[in-house]
Amino acid sequence: MSETATHERPRVMVVDDHLSMAEMLADGLNDNGFEAVALASSGEAATRLGENSFDALVTDLRMPHIDGMELLKISRVLAPERPVIVMTAYSAIEGAIESIRQGAFYYLTKPFKLDELVLFLNRALEASRIRREAVSSQGTHRSRVRTGGT
Repeated sequence: MSETATHERPRVMVVDDHLSMAEMLADGLNDNGFEAVALASSGEAATRLGENSFDALVTDLRMPHIDGMELLKISRVLAPERPVIVMTAYSAIEGAIESIRQGAFYYLTKPFKLDELVLFLNRALEASRIRREAVSSQGTHRSRVRTGGT
């Protein structure tokens, strides 16, 4: 997770095997204060998750080669605190529910409004920020206890 995310626009990777969908969402996110990157290749997405610092991942659930569930798992291994939002068609709702069990922050059923995605991305990033701060303050508290400080 980028430490500068609170000072800069949050970086979001949008992955959908239909590039036009990924680009439309990325453009909308860019217009709403995010720095979004659109990708149609889930294989490229998996590689870039390891190479680049993305604050959040938005992925379609059903894609060829590497599906959204696998991208979720890859993202959780590389950056457990990075929120993932899964997009799915109504007919794939069971898979979306499973993605929540596997650690996705939320799922959106297609078609959805861009405002919904923006809302849930903001919530996810805020929840992630709060968790990071809590972990950081716990570490500071433990350090004080070990050194006898107050």
